[in-house]
Amino acid sequence: METTNHITLSALCDRISRALSAATGGELWVVAEVSSVQTNYTGHCYLELTEREAGQQMPRAVCRAAIWANKFKIIAPYFRTQTGQDITVGMKILVKCSVSFHAVYGLSLIINDIDPSYTIGEVERVRRQTIERLRREGVFEMNRELELPPVIQRIAIISSATAAGYGDFCKELERSQIRFETTLFQAIMQGEGAEKSIIEALGEIAAAGDCHAVVIIRGGGSASDLSCFDSYELCSNIAQFPLPIIAGIGHERDRSVADEVACLSLKTPTAVATYIVERAAAFANRLEQAQNFMVNRLQLITAGEGRRIENLVIMLSSSLKNVVQINSSKLNSAAQSIELLSLSAIQNHHVRIASRSELLTNTAGRAILGRLSELELLGGRLKNSTEQNILAKRQILDLLQSTVDGANPRRILARGYAIINGGIRSVKQINENDIINIELRDGIVEAKSQKIWQKKS
Repeated sequence: METTNHITLSALCDRISRALSAATGGELWVVAEVSSVQTNYTGHCYLELTEREAGQQMPRAVCRAAIWANKFKIIAPYFRTQTGQDITVGMKILVKCSVSFHAVYGLSLIINDIDPSYTIGEVERVRRQTIERLRREGVFEMNRELELPPVIQRIAIISSATAAGYGDFCKELERSQIRFETTLFQAIMQGEGAEKSIIEALGEIAAAGDCHAVVIIRGGGSASDLSCFDSYELCSNIAQFPLPIIAGIGHERDRSVADEVACLSLKTPTAVATYIVERAAAFANRLEQAQNFMVNRLQLITAGEGRRIENLVIMLSSSLKNVVQINSSKLNSAAQSIELLSLSAIQNHHVRIASRSELLTNTAGRAILGRLSELELLGGRLKNSTEQNILAKRQILDLLQSTVDGANPRRILARGYAIINGGIRSVKQINENDIINIELRDGIVEAKSQKIWQKKS
């Protein structure tokens, strides 16, 4: 095998570099998507560019790129001025670059210029695609058609706890001195992961319920961080959310698709808070006006009805006087007739009562005498029966008392018996050398058990 005809690795890399330069013909305009971007302390900007098929996650091509500091300090501010954004991940850009192959670092693109008009057009194209898809699916107007309550009192907030916009929003509500109930659902509001985080926060709010509206606010970031608010997934979730959503994402220049599909969109978090406070104040004013109108109306009605009542009182008073005068004479004659009839009836009843009283007196007297005799007889019988019963009960009590006295332990002790330790009944309860108290009739003896005999049964 011939091995003398060889070249070094650096020579090979040099050939590759010259071949690439010859093949590419100098600088080229290249379209690519930014998959990563980083600026180091020297001011150089390093990117990774990719190309993907529509709807595919796997990239079709990947290449490193660099913008040297002397170029980047000119390109970056110009790009930001024209597009309102910085160069960020996920952005499609049109770059003017040359191909470089380094013996150590390999293949890379050296970017000398970026056309911002392409990025502006690409952002708008993505935005239009999102809007057209939402309209095609019939969901674009869904959240916008929801009606905000007159007073938005219970508010679910999607924001970052450290965001300046969130602080401004809360301070504006507190200054109003109207009582609002706010709950923060924290989310990433810019950059990579913002879309997924906001969608998850919306899911948490839907599960929690019990709020009048949702407020999505951010502030303090650059316009380049707003790309997630043009994404289909996030905007579809906002459009179909069952509660009204107020967007205050702090974009002064352009409206995102999220602004378009939300029930209401305002420029800044402070503007959202001001709107909520003014809406509540307007409702309170309408209530006060309605109350004043009702009070005035009631006063007018009361005054009119008062005059009508006064007139009716006068009319009734006059009519009553006439009626009283007409019927007064009839009442007098009727009273005289009733008086005469009453006197006659009373006299007739007196006669009847006197005759019946005499009859009742004779009959009742005889009946009372008979009952008194019966009561005297029964009383005698009851007395004899009671005395006999008491005597028998006394005899029984005397017998029971003698029985109880006979069973008294003191009497048993008097007959020569003793009680050991207050109730020992068996030798099994005593051990040798135990101290035993023996209670006799006239005292207690302390004894010590020396030997124990147990009877055979």
